[in-house]
Amino acid sequence: MGDNECVSASLNELLARCRAGDRSAFDLLTQRFYGYASSLADALLNGRRDAVEDAVQSAFVVVLVRVGDLRDAEAFPGWLRQIVRTECSRITRTMKTERFDGKGYASVETPLDEAVRQEHLQSVRHAIENLPRLQRETAELFYLDELAQREISRALDVPVGTVKRRLFDAREKLRETLSESGKTRLPI
Repeated sequence: MGDNECVSASLNELLARCRAGDRSAFDLLTQRFYGYASSLADALLNGRRDAVEDAVQSAFVVVLVRVGDLRDAEAFPGWLRQIVRTECSRITRTMKTERFDGKGYASVETPLDEAVRQEHLQSVRHAIENLPRLQRETAELFYLDELAQREISRALDVPVGTVKRRLFDAREKLRETLSESGKTRLPI
């Protein structure tokens, strides 16, 4: 397949070729979605360029390894988004739990701190999963990825006012869900 034909390839065709091990198809897929992944990682990692590059590269490695798991080509952007978010969260956790103490990097969280944080996070995640899609995306970026409203606005390409409204609506539903469960309160 020539370069011109490759550029016009449909996403479904590209993914099929990637599953078959076609390196040029994977390169094209990476080119098409690199900007999207990089913009999201940039917003999630507050513009830390080295961390953004690490997250995006790691995300595309995951895509390469797991492309066979994806069955619906239309789901690719959301699937990639989740992979990027996961890689950014991994990097952020590492940055938060390790501090340079003059001799090297040392952990500042105890295992109990981590266990309590994970339990709280799991309760919030479960409640967020049940929100409508737009509220869920916005709430994930705000509560789980700890982005500011302006960063969310850039990541989702919507006005800040829209982010505020989605968060307001999401908070109402989350308060109700979390208070009914009695497990945790939303930190708002």
